[in-house]
Amino acid sequence: MKSALTTKTPTVPGTPTKRRSMGIALRIALMSWLVAMTTLLVFVLLTIPQQKKIFLKNLESKANSVAVALHDVAAGAAINEDYASVVSASQTLLAGDPDLDFLIVMKNDGFALAIEKKRLEN
Repeated sequence: MKSALTTKTPTVPGTPTKRRSMGIALRIALMSWLVAMTTLLVFVLLTIPQQKKIFLKNLESKANSVAVALHDVAAGAAINEDYASVVSASQTLLAGDPDLDFLIVMKNDGFALAIEKKRLEN
């Protein structure tokens, strides 16, 4: 005598056996995560290098504008060895631009002036 739990239903040859598969809700959730992660990855891979280029371009532009602003003053100071005008112009630039913390003005012979917002160093 066989119990009802151990009996197997006969399968007809040629008919597919029922497999246990993922439900539709699980498939939709996994596909949604895949789409979201792919979109995020593409966004990050395309946006970060562009932001880096823009950031470096802005830094270069700021450096050029500071160099142009100090060029005439520094040229005159190099000839006359009157560095008070360079310090004064640099302090004015530092006071007017909150993004600048310090400026370094250097001659070809190695003499340098490091001008910070609050103090001056040789």
